[in-house]
Amino acid sequence: MRMPPWSCRILAGLSLPLASALALAACDTVESQTQSPSESGCYVTGCSAELCVDRPDIASPCIYRAEFACYHDATCARQSDDRCGWTPTPKLQACLAVSAGAQP
Repeated sequence: MRMPPWSCRILAGLSLPLASALALAACDTVESQTQSPSESGCYVTGCSAELCVDRPDIASPCIYRAEFACYHDATCARQSDDRCGWTPTPKLQACLAVSAGAQP
């Protein structure tokens, strides 16, 4: 069974015990993958798909933070300042607030 690409990127950024390392074998790839641009010309990129930017060649270190999971259901689009960014919906803001409390 193949794992979704975002979970593979998350697993790749962690220090893995053997059992989790074996889970990576179910991944097609653990490389950072840039998604196609949205209609607004914004790209979701970064090792954990945590960046919303206007260039597809932007990368990030392969680390994991709890808030990165919040962006998987968020909207990456051009904002009112004409820059690419995550649309600050109540759901995204609540998720980020909860994950900030989960940080060590």
